[in-house]
Amino acid sequence: MKTYIYEQGSCGCGPTFSITLTDSRLIQRRQDCACCGAGPRSDTMLFLSDISTITDSVGGKSCSPRSCNPCSCSLCGCSSCCAAIGGKEIGLTGSFGTEVFTFASKDVSDALFQIPAAALPHKI
Repeated sequence: MKTYIYEQGSCGCGPTFSITLTDSRLIQRRQDCACCGAGPRSDTMLFLSDISTITDSVGGKSCSPRSCNPCSCSLCGCSSCCAAIGGKEIGLTGSFGTEVFTFASKDVSDALFQIPAAALPHKI
């Protein structure tokens, strides 16, 4: 089991992504931040056997004051809401469609190696 954690933004105002690679699944938890505490969270789970394509060429997100959490702007400045700051989106495609998982930039090359390697036994 391997876990990758990426906290978007520099002062704890952006969402946190926790991605866990198990022997059969890939699970992402996005924990949003709300003013003075944790906001809503969402979980995405994929079975490794269902993944057919993995790519690091997912389209970027727009970063503008309109796309920022108002708390992030007031506490950290709007630049903390940009997904491009220290993070990279990985697209996973299969019969389920395409899901986007967000990793810290430093973890992308490891994830691009580990995920297909973990999925291989399920493909044989």
